Amino acid sequence: MKLSATSLTIRSYWKARDNMTESEAIKILKKDSCYECAQGTDSPLNCEYGGCRVAKATRVAIQALEEVQQYREIGTLEELQNMKSDYFEALSDWRQYRKIGTLEECRTAAVNQTAKKPIFSHNLSDTLSVFHCECGNTIKVSHDIGIMNNNNAPNYCSNCGCRFDWSNEE
Repeated sequence: MKLSATSLTIRSYWKARDNMTESEAIKILKKDSCYECAQGTDSPLNCEYGGCRVAKATRVAIQALEEVQQYREIGTLEELQNMKSDYFEALSDWRQYRKIGTLEECRTAAVNQTAKKPIFSHNLSDTLSVFHCECGNTIKVSHDIGIMNNNNAPNYCSNCGCRFDWSNEE
């Protein structure tokens, strides 16, 4: 039984595959002669005979080896599993932060927690005064005659959530 050069190359490839890189295998496959179809081209990649099995097999083998190289560039399985684990950990952290609120919501809440003096508008009576929040919300506060004792004054605006400072100090 006579073996073609391609068959010998493939056998030598399989024999030496443990010591051969994908790049070396690709070089060998690209340089091997195509004898099966008797075209005598310098490489199966250049074979123009449509039914040439060696040319087809060579193209498939090179494509597979190039894909292996691309996967190795991405990383090892262990590296990818670590990346996946890190991703899910970051996603979990992000979801916890998202439950707290968006960055804009947190900023608004922080601003609203800074106590602000309500804006006095007018007295409805000796025991009822009208104030406004910065957002425009009207606040009616009942109090003792002539004394703003803040007993019935709300601590927060019912509209925007702003915290009120009812102290007498400026």
